[in-house]
Amino acid sequence: MSTARAERLVNLVLALLSTRQYLTAERIRGIVPGYADAASDDAFFRTFERDKTELRELGIPLETGRNSVFDPVEGYRIARRDYELGEIDLAPDEAAAVGLAVRLWDSPELTGQAQGALVKLRAAGVEVDDQAPTVIEPRVRAEPAFAPMLAAVQAGQAVRFEYRRSGSPERRIRTLEPWGVVSWRARWYVVGHDRDRDAPRCFRLSRVTGKVAAIGKPGAVARPEGVNLMQLVSVTGGSEDPSPVTTARLVGRRRPRSRSPPPRRHRGPRNRRGRGRRRHRDRPVLPGIGRRLDRRARPGRARPRTGRARQIRAAPARGRARPRRAGERPMSASGERMPRLLALVPYLLARPGIRIDEAAQDFDVTPRQLRKDLELLWMCGLPGYGPGDLIDLSFEGDTIVVTHDAGMSRPLRLTGGEATALLVALRALAETPGVADGDAVRRAIAKIEDAAGQARPAGVVVGGGVREGARAARTRETVSGALQDGRALRMRYYTASRDQITERTVDPMRLVIVQGVGYLEAWCRRVEGVRLFRLDRVDALTVLDEPAAPPAHARPTDLSDGVFSARPDQRVAHLVLDPDARWVAEYYPCEELDELDGGRLRIAMRYSDEPWMVRLVLSLGGEAQVESPATLAEAVGRRAADAVARARHLMSISDR
Repeated sequence: MSTARAERLVNLVLALLSTRQYLTAERIRGIVPGYADAASDDAFFRTFERDKTELRELGIPLETGRNSVFDPVEGYRIARRDYELGEIDLAPDEAAAVGLAVRLWDSPELTGQAQGALVKLRAAGVEVDDQAPTVIEPRVRAEPAFAPMLAAVQAGQAVRFEYRRSGSPERRIRTLEPWGVVSWRARWYVVGHDRDRDAPRCFRLSRVTGKVAAIGKPGAVARPEGVNLMQLVSVTGGSEDPSPVTTARLVGRRRPRSRSPPPRRHRGPRNRRGRGRRRHRDRPVLPGIGRRLDRRARPGRARPRTGRARQIRAAPARGRARPRRAGERPMSASGERMPRLLALVPYLLARPGIRIDEAAQDFDVTPRQLRKDLELLWMCGLPGYGPGDLIDLSFEGDTIVVTHDAGMSRPLRLTGGEATALLVALRALAETPGVADGDAVRRAIAKIEDAAGQARPAGVVVGGGVREGARAARTRETVSGALQDGRALRMRYYTASRDQITERTVDPMRLVIVQGVGYLEAWCRRVEGVRLFRLDRVDALTVLDEPAAPPAHARPTDLSDGVFSARPDQRVAHLVLDPDARWVAEYYPCEELDELDGGRLRIAMRYSDEPWMVRLVLSLGGEAQVESPATLAEAVGRRAADAVARARHLMSISDR
């Protein structure tokens, strides 16, 4: 954004804030510097229309009206009651919860909205440190359809979107009257009335493809009284299918192994039993369980590829903005300057005599950029630039004091997007055990909702985000204590990719919660590298009487692309999935997805451990075929043949 344009917009805001009457466009042209230089009337009106649009996008409420019935044209003004953020005072524990919530999102758009809300809270005098070290770092990711769906809910508009149902390649156009957006078990859903089926339905946002289009008039859709959005999602298991789900209780065996594989005939330690639950609908068998042996005998054999493949989704985006590291300052974007200029004066009023470098750090810019902003504000003021009309600043060395604010004593109110990003993050934080003081989070939510007024997000339900067992909770508490005390840990850990239990001594670095799953990130002395350990796979844990000492070169893992990101040293498996196995593409990162005939799907996914990939293919019960690499197909075939031979041997023993 050019300096001239920024100065013109600030002066326009000051002019419309300072008047109780409506100012016509011609009046504004005469009193706001920058408009008088327009070459023609058309040039002025085009510029003025662009400026009005930008102010509205910033959340500045422009009122239109006439001062009397005799006025021939409408004018404009800004009502302070609608412009200014309400009074807000957060206690230290509440501010700490807000600081943690700001960095909760793993979505660039929502992260930006939360940062915008943080700037305005700081301008209101609230001290929030979003870079404070914390024992636990939760992360929440929202799909691209989240923002437009929520906007439609809040506007009361119907939406039309393309949707791919689980287990089916077909994508259909859905028309929905949305009632709300729900977070259930770390996944996002939209719930509403499906016009095509004339019945309530819920849709997982990760399966929405393409653009979400709002249709119809705003305010035409209203949520019926007494509808429980969370119950609708939980009863159906988050599926579009309205039939309720049942719970299957499974008993499985897991045979732990030592670091060195035992001899072939050695039975190893005593078998361990594990119990689990799997939610499903009425089907003859559960996916991957109870398949016929003749279909499992040759799962590694590739089927001939028929029909012309059609690529339906590109590889996961790798250009997502990575989290900001300590001490790193991003370059100032043009779209960020106006919100910063409008927040600077109330921010400085709340902190008289603050140093320029400290203020620059709070606004996430360089001291040089902040000086440029202050120089621009110094030239802004009401029309005519009379005494007391200008924004007046006093510089004493590296400190700043506002001596006159020209009426900009309060920051701009939160936009709907900013309030949504911050309050939904706080609600998700309240649902995550062990991260923050639940009472402090709830108090912060109430105060911010009161200050946000009409901008508070309606139609969002957050609940059931983390499924944490008793043992995982005890593990989390032990790990949190070790992190706070700076102690090393010894643990017995089950590695699912190798179906192996090993003893580890680790130096804890941080505790992260991603999509509702807790992980310990630590320096593993056994492999001499940084590793992530799932808390629910820790079988035993002991806090050692020695300090945690990860080496200086140990760095936290970049989780901007998720917990499991592709690495160049990983191999690529090309699999053909039958319709019942398409869920694999939703639960594991895939680089390629091609539609085949008969509802089959061809995927390419990276893997680092061949035994894990072999078990994945076998668990699909013949619903997956390996195209490449040949070594993987051969390993699957050998493992399947061994399983068939063992089954026949057991059957022969039972017949004796």
